Amino acid sequence: MLHSHEAAELRRRESRKPIRWLLVALGSLVAALIPVLIAVSTSGGVDHLLGRTEPVTATVERVDVSGKCKHRTEHRITAAWHLDGHPGRGEYRRCGDPPAEGSAVELWIGDDGHIEQESPTATRNGIGGLSLVMAALVWVLSVAILVPAGRRRRRLLATGSLPLAQAVPVELHVSRRVRMTVHDPAGRRHVVIEPVLHSGRGRRLTGSWWLYPVPNGNDRRRSGLLVRGHERCWIDMPGTIR
Repeated sequence: MLHSHEAAELRRRESRKPIRWLLVALGSLVAALIPVLIAVSTSGGVDHLLGRTEPVTATVERVDVSGKCKHRTEHRITAAWHLDGHPGRGEYRRCGDPPAEGSAVELWIGDDGHIEQESPTATRNGIGGLSLVMAALVWVLSVAILVPAGRRRRRLLATGSLPLAQAVPVELHVSRRVRMTVHDPAGRRHVVIEPVLHSGRGRRLTGSWWLYPVPNGNDRRRSGLLVRGHERCWIDMPGTIR
């Protein structure tokens, strides 16, 4: 059965749930700000986002290969334009297919002469979309980790005081996940388990144990107690193990 100090440790971990979600929210905010910070750190980035660049129709004067980018060829493009009656010329880089020499391209020019290839609106939309994707990714990964872990703790708190079933010998193997080989009258079975509370923190889980399953009806998942000498480890496992 679940010892009093084990139950207290599980409740302590559950009480920290609001702090965990606060950290997730902060992590999402930081992830959302990363594309914005990258954009404003570039030369003329702030002015372009604020709409302080002027659209022009420029003529491509020269196209040179400058290197590689994203497994494609990067080109250095020289373009000329007229803005408010004054001629201008500058260079920008493009990854992939370049415009042809002599063709007309639409560019946005800043006060200091820096060149942007997209409109401020398109740039803001792109940054906003990327920020949403990165924030959502943090939330999805956090939910995938925190929600199942909370369910396992609550399941153990709810059923850990029940009498345990008869012990069966098992073997634990650890690779990317913890796998358990069960030796029972039905034969050898290999299942994936999730450790919930281990008394021998820092010790290796691999090796021979005695498994005491917790009765739980027909639930898809159930708790179990692994015992090896004085070492105890509560686990979450498939409900098919009896």
